[in-house]
Amino acid sequence: MPNTGYQKYTILEEYNLNTLSTTGVVKNNIKGQPDYVTPNYNTTACPLPVVITYNYYNAIKYSCSCDGVALENNVQVKVPAVGIIGEYYTPNSPSGNIYYLTSGSSFGSNTTYIELKNIHSTSCATTPCS
Repeated sequence: MPNTGYQKYTILEEYNLNTLSTTGVVKNNIKGQPDYVTPNYNTTACPLPVVITYNYYNAIKYSCSCDGVALENNVQVKVPAVGIIGEYYTPNSPSGNIYYLTSGSSFGSNTTYIELKNIHSTSCATTPCS
């Protein structure tokens, strides 16, 4: 289960406020007891999970060899944020290919897609072929 942002206390340890040292008394933090410490909202100690929004596109797959030939048209891809139509992206897994975004898309749940980094391609040429 992901973090909720609440910090919970399961064990209580008694301290002497005059000496600022522990007394050695330790007990479970049990709801209903007078010394029960309630959970507090603390996203610094208990950070919330990061939610990544993906956007889906159709793309043309090119080889990084820049031989002038598109390897595949209408490849379905996803980018973690907003991609830019008409720009080149590299995949998360190195493959020797770049992907040129041609249009936005919405895929069904059974769609297979290539996950792209949210950066413009710099590993090949800025265009598939010169």
